[in-house]
Amino acid sequence: MTTLSNLKRVEVIDILQDLPEIHALNIAHDMAGKKDDLFLTAIGFEDRCLWIPEFLADENKYKAKSGIYFEYGTNQSDNELNKPRLLKAVKSFAIKARPMPCDSDDFVSDLRELFSAICTKKNLRRLHLILAYALQSY
Repeated sequence: MTTLSNLKRVEVIDILQDLPEIHALNIAHDMAGKKDDLFLTAIGFEDRCLWIPEFLADENKYKAKSGIYFEYGTNQSDNELNKPRLLKAVKSFAIKARPMPCDSDDFVSDLRELFSAICTKKNLRRLHLILAYALQSY
């Protein structure tokens, strides 16, 4: 994989004071009736990658025009085990669902192009999207 020369490393401690307050998300309440242009998630081999998409699918009150799931080049055969469940969940609330390789050389430009296309189509200066990514702390 090529290194990205235009990336700058930023330590959280250096920008912490500039970040907005963190508020707990109550998915059942905060996402009910919401209609987004874009829902982003990732396919992985752990069950946690399915929690948010399946919850939104079960609630049946959330909609998105497009659902994109990031695919990693590592653990592909393990990740494929969760793919049917992820696709079923995302397709239940998104009009379209498609993969995006997240460790390709074109990932950053593909993501920028996607965001730009949505903003241009809707004449937006700022894009609001949902990134469903369950983190695990150790």
